[in-house]
Amino acid sequence: MKRRWHPVIIVSIVAVVFGCSKAVVPRKHKTGKATTEVAEHPALIPLPREIVWSEESFDLSQPINVVSSTDDGEEIRRVADVLETVLRQRGVRRVKTISRDLQDYRRGCISLVLGAVGDTENNEAYRLEVTGSSVKLTAPQPTGLFWGVQTLRQLAHDKAGKLVLPGCKITDWPAFKWRGIMLDPARNFMTLQFLKEQVEILSRYKMNVLHIHLTDNGSWRLQIKKFPQLTAPRNQISHPGKFYSQAEIREFVAFCKRQHVMVVPEIEMPGHSGTFKRSMKVEMQSGQGVAILKHILEEVCEAFEVPYIHLGTDEVVIWNKDFIPMVEKVVRDCGKKVIEWHPEKKWCRELDNKVVYQLWIRQGPKPGYTYLESRNYYVNDHDPLAAIPGVFNKRVLDADTGSDFLLGAEACVWSYRRLAREKDLVRLNPVYPVLLTLSERTWRGGGYPEFGMRIPDPETSAFKDFVAFEERLIAHRDRYFRQLPFPYVRQSNIVWRITGPFPNEAQLNRSFPPEVEIKDSYDYENTIYTWKEVRGGTMRLDKEFGGIKEDTTAYGLTYVRVAKPQDAFMWIGFQNSPRQRLISTPESGQWDLKEGRGWLNDEPIPAPKWARPGRKMGRAGDIEEPWIDEGYHYRKPAPIRLRAGWNKILFRVPFGKRSYEHCRWMFTGVVVSYDGGRAKALEGVTYSTKPDM
Repeated sequence: MKRRWHPVIIVSIVAVVFGCSKAVVPRKHKTGKATTEVAEHPALIPLPREIVWSEESFDLSQPINVVSSTDDGEEIRRVADVLETVLRQRGVRRVKTISRDLQDYRRGCISLVLGAVGDTENNEAYRLEVTGSSVKLTAPQPTGLFWGVQTLRQLAHDKAGKLVLPGCKITDWPAFKWRGIMLDPARNFMTLQFLKEQVEILSRYKMNVLHIHLTDNGSWRLQIKKFPQLTAPRNQISHPGKFYSQAEIREFVAFCKRQHVMVVPEIEMPGHSGTFKRSMKVEMQSGQGVAILKHILEEVCEAFEVPYIHLGTDEVVIWNKDFIPMVEKVVRDCGKKVIEWHPEKKWCRELDNKVVYQLWIRQGPKPGYTYLESRNYYVNDHDPLAAIPGVFNKRVLDADTGSDFLLGAEACVWSYRRLAREKDLVRLNPVYPVLLTLSERTWRGGGYPEFGMRIPDPETSAFKDFVAFEERLIAHRDRYFRQLPFPYVRQSNIVWRITGPFPNEAQLNRSFPPEVEIKDSYDYENTIYTWKEVRGGTMRLDKEFGGIKEDTTAYGLTYVRVAKPQDAFMWIGFQNSPRQRLISTPESGQWDLKEGRGWLNDEPIPAPKWARPGRKMGRAGDIEEPWIDEGYHYRKPAPIRLRAGWNKILFRVPFGKRSYEHCRWMFTGVVVSYDGGRAKALEGVTYSTKPDM
């Protein structure tokens, strides 16, 4: 694919003011040379591939005409209607959509033009030109125009009391064609209104796929007219009687198409099929089961006017060797393409080069096969602060850009545990911070895999890129997600020292020298322990110490400085369990199940008052018991009192024997402000590992 690069390209973002960020801005002089100045421009996610700012601005308070050609089709007119709606939502009052000769560019026009964008062959590309008198958006396809409208949405901001678009020239296209998220209404039913809200957010960040997991052991969420027993309440375990009719699905798919989002339905088979077995009284892999599935898949393919059907096929022994080829043939005979989860090694089977395989475990892509990336993208499995550098650093499918074989990526939000309310899905999990980060990475490509889930080292260009992205992420949190959960705070400025791990001989409450005295090194039982400096709000100690070390204890140390004594809060956690697991609640007075401890200025930091202290989990029915306050990011932060000057924070982080419940070796510590609903990094705090006391 040929691509032409303009000589001046944007740069780094270094501060945030009211949802905009101070950027190092290249401006071209008449000589064609670039100079660097500091100016304020809106924070854009994903960051466009090429952008040149000018000193002009387009005044949105004047009468605005959204113009498309009289020769363009209905899809272009729908994009024009979307743009008009966006402008009205941003406060533009005098705006209307018209069709006329696009050669007549008059003042106050925002023109939508179908045409080539440089030399790129990417059909999602767009070019945006904003001057003081007009705006021109060009794309080869309506989808590119739609993505350009989403950029315009983010560009509009207040300047000197007026709503304006900053002068700029943007040329943009995605690195990967598949950019999506998977939701799991099979286990926790989600209303179509909730799903539509998520689709609207997806499309605003140029994400174009919603994968919905519709069937599992607990419930079947899609009406099958030939077999109504599949959705009968008596056969449902979770949210009995809740399902989507085929008419509702058709309307929902049409809604998603208007948002340029493709729906991918998943009918899980032959594993995770408890509802099928209860309802139909047969195994899926039996001859009778396959015959039933043929009718089911034909109905699914008719109900969903989409190109792909996901068949699952993972986490199960395939004893009927003809099963998978037979169900794949049914889908293909209906004119659809097949997606399957990539089989684990213990269920290894021959791959089919006509199938799209969704990676979710360690196996990587092999030449000649088609893939989607979901490795390390299970949102419900990750700590919010550790997830963002992990997604930011990861190269999608181990490649810088996509191809016909390397399609793109999906973040997956599984919901094994019952949700008290459907909106708890985005409260308990860092859905929106991850979505925006994945939007950036799948649109721009690249990555820094050498840093894994760690914030990149400060002396690297990767660190500068992460800081710039973090500024934009926080700007979007404060500007667009004020009323929605967004569990992320600035952490690139947080430094810790860690030491250990000391052998605790299965005595998790055992104390070690760092609790007595802070020294540069410790000679303990003929072993020298030194400190290692790390960065971030959450420390995955298994990543820092080369894996989990059973029966050991590590320590984390930092100092924070404030100008005056003040009350504040802290995000504190010692495990932050994956939200799909059945994890018991700590006893009263305990921070976790492993004797984790925290001290501020050598005084213990009291543990939370748990809603269900000492609640033992593990029974089959416990999966229906919702989370309440087990995670630091969805409970009230711990109140603390900071003294003027430097304050010492020390954490003890033991680990015993690896088990289902003892699955994480980690700690989180961030000083925050808290307004009763949202935590933010406390302003005016300095972190250091070696303060001048």
